[in-house]
Amino acid sequence: PRLIALGERAVPAFAPAGRVLAAPCAGTVTLLDSATSEVIEQIPALGADVRTVAYSADGVLLASGSGRGRTRVWSRAERRLLLEFDDPNRPFHWWRFWADGRRLLSVSGEGEVTWWDTLTRQAIRTFAMGPCQSAAVSPDSRLLVVGAVRGVVRWINAETGELLATTTDAHRHELSGIAFSEDGSRAASVAYDGTLAIWDPSSFQLIDAFKGHMQGAHAVAFSPDGRRLATGGDGREAVKLWDVSTRRELLILPGQGAMFSYAAFSPDGIWLAACNWEGKLHLWRAPSWEEIEAEEKRLQSIQSHDTGNITKTGSEI
Repeated sequence: PRLIALGERAVPAFAPAGRVLAAPCAGTVTLLDSATSEVIEQIPALGADVRTVAYSADGVLLASGSGRGRTRVWSRAERRLLLEFDDPNRPFHWWRFWADGRRLLSVSGEGEVTWWDTLTRQAIRTFAMGPCQSAAVSPDSRLLVVGAVRGVVRWINAETGELLATTTDAHRHELSGIAFSEDGSRAASVAYDGTLAIWDPSSFQLIDAFKGHMQGAHAVAFSPDGRRLATGGDGREAVKLWDVSTRRELLILPGQGAMFSYAAFSPDGIWLAACNWEGKLHLWRAPSWEEIEAEEKRLQSIQSHDTGNITKTGSEI
């Protein structure tokens, strides 16, 4: 993979179209060309201590957040800062835009959820949902999924804060990552015990849960077509690719460092990004189904050849 140094616990984001990746490089939001790693632009107005970035669905707005409770929203069209607020006593660790880009959802570590109006710069609604380890919002912004302690998964109405369902049958340890497929028909979650679960969000039912990583699993992401899952692990199991329909492991991508807590496909599915806890971003060209099948045939051929040699050697003894 190509490696890019960002910053500790950095969370970058792909732009909704094209191959631009927004990343907090040394605390400043930097737009990178994912194909070449070249710097396209830096946006100092978004702050000098940025840890997390997020795009609106149309790519017009870009939000940044620091670990000190500082949040800013930048308009790429107007080239100006739209929203800025600081709350050092309530640092947010997760941001997502509403589907129409008008509202920004923030979640604090204590589980306080706030909807912000990016035009009026006012908080629209705030509700509490309890301690939060990880969170995800559905593509239509109607459903909020929260991972709590001891493997508890809460399904919440994202607008009202109403608790719709609570599930506890997939993980035994804290959840570390949750994601929705692009069409919203599936959700996936991972936990620190290395388990991976696939859900039906329409019924809040568990489809399957299994051990995905020998150690911990720290991130999960769907490919744009919804057919593959990428999960973040550690070291030699930095990223694993899975077939969503069969739950078959397709590929293991080794990396440098531990706790790959961010994983994402580019919108065209060509690039796969993963970032470890130290902020070292890894970029791979995501293999196609044809390349995966070719690699599987190659490995099967090697295995068959080795088995044949063992059989032949045994017959000669």
